[in-house]
Amino acid sequence: MSGITKLLTKNQQWSKQVNPDVLKKASEGQWPSVLWIGCSDSRCSEASILESELGEVFTHRNIANQFNKNDFNAKSVVDYAINHLNIKEVALCGHTSCGGMAASKAVLEGGQADPNSPITQWLSPFITHCSQLKKEMSIEEITLENINYNKKNLVEYINNEKIIVKGLLFNIKSGEIQEI
Repeated sequence: MSGITKLLTKNQQWSKQVNPDVLKKASEGQWPSVLWIGCSDSRCSEASILESELGEVFTHRNIANQFNKNDFNAKSVVDYAINHLNIKEVALCGHTSCGGMAASKAVLEGGQADPNSPITQWLSPFITHCSQLKKEMSIEEITLENINYNKKNLVEYINNEKIIVKGLLFNIKSGEIQEI
């Protein structure tokens, strides 16, 4: 059975078990109170790790949970969340064992990254930031720096003290999320 076929089978099972009131409510609109900016990593699905219901969390995910001020996709998500859904809280969540952070560390240590690779280009603002710090960092320190760096970018972009922005770290081994 292919991956998509397997997922469609799981969806059929889920749709028969889900509370019909949840689907009815979701069909009438969404009511998120939080915008979640997270990593695309398949181990970090916010719906799973937060046990959220349909319509509860508005989401934007990308490689290594970046918020780049030149990324119109991310900016459109933030603008829609704040200006149309009236969201007042934003969570920027990184995670342990992040491949994007491992790639960033490899480049910082002189690894043979292809400068034309989409991932290298995507992470280049963060990599440049880290190289300007002029210090060696462990993968854990790089991961925390990434969350703080992108949280700062997000706060500057939003430029509204009424919007709460929190940096979070999801620990894949323990399943816990902590605020940093």
